[in-house]
Formats: sequence, C-alpha cells, structure tokens
Amino acid sequence: MTLTPLFLGLIGSGVLLMLLVLILDDFLDALFDGAAPVIAVGLAAAGITGFIVTRAASLPRWPAIGLALAAALAAGALTRAGWRALRRRGPQVLAPLEASELVAAPATVLWWRDGRGKVLIEAPRGGQHQLVASGDEALRAGQSVTVVDAGRDEHGAINVVVSRLALAGE
Repeated sequence: MTLTPLFLGLIGSGVLLMLLVLILDDFLDALFDGAAPVIAVGLAAAGITGFIVTRAASLPRWPAIGLALAAALAAGALTRAGWRALRRRGPQVLAPLEASELVAAPATVLWWRDGRGKVLIEAPRGGQHQLVASGDEALRAGQSVTVVDAGRDEHGAINVVVSRLALAGE
C-alpha cells in the first residue's frame, strides 16, 4: 500500500485548516488558543515531507513516516515560537498625534507664501506629517525650520507656527 494518498490528505487538511484560521481567526483563536496555525503548518509540513520522501527518495514506509513526523514537529515548534514572539510584541497601535508633541520638532518647508504654507515635520514618535504652518519670516521651499508653537483649529486639524531663528546654532 502506498502512502501517497495519506500525505496528500495531510497537505490538504493543513492548507484547509490554515484557510479556516485566516477566515475564522477570532473563533479559532478562542477555541484552540493559538494552536490552530501550529497544527495547520505541522500537518502541511508532514504531508509535503512524506510526499517528497516517498516519491523522490523511494524510502520504505516507516522511515518516510518518521521523517514526516520529524518535519511536522519542527515546523510546528518554529510556528509556535514565531506565534509567541508576535503575541509578546502586542499590537503596535500609536495614540493620535498631539499638537504639544510637535513643539521643537524639526521641519522642512514644502511651500510658503505670505506668512503661510505647508511643512513636512519629523514627529518625535516617528513618522512624517505634512501640516499647515504659519510664521512671521519669509521662507522658501526646502528650508529647515523648527516648530515653535502648535495647536488645533476648530476642525481638529493641527496647525503649527515655525521659525528659522529657533534652530540651534543660528
């Protein structure tokens, strides 16, 4: 008796379980406590390894099953380690940007006309933001400036006041 149908069945059930994990993520996570992806990858790895070993290497039944089991355990262990590392990091959700965070942040003028324009600000928590700016100086595109004041307008958008004089060393 050939083991090919068994290994093809393992591949299929691993792929099917992984699709169910993707579709029913919250339900399966609560039901299996994060073990569903580990089981799915283990099943698929066992099927693929067993199929390759029986077809390509023509090994007898028990060594093929042993290699498939070893591949399943190794793939499952690696998946579990990766899954735990992702859960340990947690969601990387940032709080909304506060206007007060931008004071003293460096910025680059994108365009400027008659005391108003738009600047590209390097936020202290990371990321870049294009914001409406005002200032008393005549500035030009590409100039480096510093945010000296920031606040929200009536629509909730952050507006900043910039100055070239606030740069250190000038």
